[in-house]
Amino acid sequence: LQVGLSGELSAGDINRRFVGIKMANDIGVIRSTFYSGKSGGYAPLQIHVRDGIAMHINADTNRNIGVGTTNPNKKLHVVHSDYQVARFESTNANADGSYVELYANSTSPADNDISGVINFKGNNDASPAEETSYAQIRGYLGDVTDGTEDGYLTFHTRHNGTFDERLRITSDGKVGINDSAPGNQLVVK
Repeated sequence: LQVGLSGELSAGDINRRFVGIKMANDIGVIRSTFYSGKSGGYAPLQIHVRDGIAMHINADTNRNIGVGTTNPNKKLHVVHSDYQVARFESTNANADGSYVELYANSTSPADNDISGVINFKGNNDASPAEETSYAQIRGYLGDVTDGTEDGYLTFHTRHNGTFDERLRITSDGKVGINDSAPGNQLVVK
């Protein structure tokens, strides 16, 4: 284990200094790079492994964390060339599996607020390619009144370029396909 401070001159004559911890046998490095030319005086924290950067915390005013990217544009931005990008694993011995929660922690919740969204996005074939939402699942706070809370789910898809709701499951279990207010258990339009 080595702890040290080093300096070097990069392209563009921006002076930078590294503060880092180097693991034994060059397994990896945890370092922070301070750029004298960087506005705001913030420094990214990078965790390096032998084959590249494993994690990059962009310690600017956005406080974004990147795994597999040095340019995170969301609070958590994970990039990998494999189709299995994330895994949530529970080793709990009881019957409960992994749990993922989307929590809308609003101080002023209102009826029909969106609680969470799972968005399925990809590129189209435009030149240059455009990020496009192809499908989406939304959870809604139907009624936020204490003691009579209701919630519902909507499923959205893109068809011929138009993105719209295609299926809804109401708070009382009714299902509407192309119907946002089903009056029966199953309504198909």
